[in-house]
Amino acid sequence: HSLRRRQRQMCIRDRSPLRLQYFFNLGNASSDYKTIFNSYAAATGLSLVYKTPQALLDLTYAHPLTSRPQDLSKPGLSLGVSLTFF
Repeated sequence: HSLRRRQRQMCIRDRSPLRLQYFFNLGNASSDYKTIFNSYAAATGLSLVYKTPQALLDLTYAHPLTSRPQDLSKPGLSLGVSLTFF
């Protein structure tokens, strides 16, 4: 009984076009392998994603944890759109 109920809940959840995602990014874009770990940027945040057959819409709040001297980083919201052509 509980397995069927769990499967039904998962199916209902899978059909929802809304998703809430948490992320943590860490990295450094550098071609100098000797200093790649000396300076890096890290950020965390939440995204609310809405999926349609034609596109993905996401509203993201990101918060920088660390930054490199050359980075311009500040917390804030962003809106993204990804279109599907195929």
